[in-house]
Amino acid sequence: MSAVPQSDSDFLTGGPALQQARQLAAEAEARLQKIADSIPGCIYAFCLELDTGQSYFTYLSKGCEDLLGYPESLLTGPDTNWWDLLLQNKEEREHIAELIQVSARQLSLFETSFRFRHPLHGERWVFARSIPERHVDRILWSGVFVNATDLKHQIEATRLRESLLQTLNQQLEQRVQLRTRELQTAKEAAEAAHQAKSEFLANMSHEIRTPIHAILGYVQLIQEQFDYPLLQDYMTAIAISGQNLLRLLNDLLDLSKLEVGKMQLQLAPVNLRAVAREIGSLFALKASEKQVGFYIDITPDLPDLLYLDETRIRQIFFNLMGNAVKFTAEGQIQVQIDARPSQSAPDCVDLSLSFQDTGIGIPESSQALIFNAFMQQEGQTAKQYGGTGLGLSIVQRLVQMMQGQITLTSQPQQGACFTLFLPAVQRVADNLSETPSTVTWPMQHTLIIAEPHIQELLAPLYAGEGISMLALTSLELLPEGLQPHWILLQLPLQGENPYMSLSALRQDFPETPLSVLSASPFDTALARQFQIKSWLTPPFDQHALNIAWVAEAAVQSPDALLPSEPVSEKLEFQNLVSRWEAVRQSHSFDMITAFVQELAETAQQTQQRKLLQFSELLGAAAGRFDVVLIEQLLSGFPDLLETLRDQI
Repeated sequence: MSAVPQSDSDFLTGGPALQQARQLAAEAEARLQKIADSIPGCIYAFCLELDTGQSYFTYLSKGCEDLLGYPESLLTGPDTNWWDLLLQNKEEREHIAELIQVSARQLSLFETSFRFRHPLHGERWVFARSIPERHVDRILWSGVFVNATDLKHQIEATRLRESLLQTLNQQLEQRVQLRTRELQTAKEAAEAAHQAKSEFLANMSHEIRTPIHAILGYVQLIQEQFDYPLLQDYMTAIAISGQNLLRLLNDLLDLSKLEVGKMQLQLAPVNLRAVAREIGSLFALKASEKQVGFYIDITPDLPDLLYLDETRIRQIFFNLMGNAVKFTAEGQIQVQIDARPSQSAPDCVDLSLSFQDTGIGIPESSQALIFNAFMQQEGQTAKQYGGTGLGLSIVQRLVQMMQGQITLTSQPQQGACFTLFLPAVQRVADNLSETPSTVTWPMQHTLIIAEPHIQELLAPLYAGEGISMLALTSLELLPEGLQPHWILLQLPLQGENPYMSLSALRQDFPETPLSVLSASPFDTALARQFQIKSWLTPPFDQHALNIAWVAEAAVQSPDALLPSEPVSEKLEFQNLVSRWEAVRQSHSFDMITAFVQELAETAQQTQQRKLLQFSELLGAAAGRFDVVLIEQLLSGFPDLLETLRDQI
């Protein structure tokens, strides 16, 4: 049963229980107020009257004056002008009003940040967050204001930094792109200049070589016509320097042709075994002078003939064998040639050629560089070893043209080994390996079509030989009714296409033996199409032209070259044949020199002019280390002996 007031005064005051409740409520309110006052920022209550649309604050905690700059009395109640005090910016006011309407319709969380003008501190930022609650005729929000000025400044600073970084990045990217374009333009210009230089050298190879050939030719003429010791010394020095310059120019021109893609492989049947032995015999002599062993090991499985570019194969052999001899002071040099059936192509073999020496070796740091043009290993002095640094670069590019690879293994002072791998090299069919029949080339009437300086070099060669020569500078000058026994044509003639020149010449002289004098490498296609019997390359000095031309005729038909003379007594043919066989098998220059001396002595004893002239030709070829011509002369020696037998 509830307590009943005992008197009227108890009823009016509510009694002790009611007073206690009121006291507790007041204490709770005081605590909440303290909490609200102690919270950073400001707690607020906001009201929107639905019938009038009026909005105003109903409560603001004590922190509002510090945060907003105005006391509570100026901001709370329906009669206050809080919009004008806090939201002076029209855009901010419209934005806040729209957010209030959205939150009221959806009863969704109100959350935003806005600028306002603090009366003491100027522009500041406030973050507002509150939850709406609907009543009968109004919407009430309870929430909090928090000072966001520092955070906003940090955000703005971050955005400013990001914007600045983005701007700087864009500027940097633009600069990089601009610099990249400039570098690309410079690179293209440099490549174009390099290409133009290489194309110029490749196109001008004939014009560049021609003056040097003329110089060397005239030096040879002076040496033969004037016998003054001091002049001979001068001419020898000029000749040596000219030959060195010519070798350098040849390397430069070959490299230029390789760089611009103007060098093409001329594939023809090649006896690789013979090529290796011929070139090896030359360097074996040089190695023996240094007391260095020189060995060539060729597998029996190597086919007799392979389709290769003989000129380029010789160039590779000369460079690698020459380097091995140059850089090896003691020990030995080993050349190994192996051949295995190709797994990728029928009737082909994979070639492996290794050139190993016991020379100074190449440090690992230099191994990747020595294949670059003009690069030599560190510590290599031109004075001691010579060279220009072009040989290995040319070798690598030639091997790559042949679809092959070249590798190097080496250690300092332990020698070096260069290994070439040439895949899928085609064999020559057996029916194409037969030696073609010889052709007789009489020498009574010779037609020379060449530039004037070449004619001047040729003219003294055959003085007193009973050879009739007609020298012209152009095919247009050919007289009617001409019937030469031999034609020597310079290719290319000034201003004329080589193919057109040969076509026109073959129309007039379809069967006449034809030789070509050219600075260009042997062209297999032209030789086959126009039946070119010999292809003479520079240097065009007297000995080279005389030996090559006369020896060609001697090999083909000794009777056409040498007039027959009576023989005083029979020759010891069997001894000569035995000696000849030993020389051909050995490929030794010492044995060739001894054989030449024996031939000369026999020719003098028997007064046999043909044999004497043959010995002179062979001796001159050996003196020039012309292994190709030596092989030609030795191959024709049995024919010469047969002619001598018939005369006895």
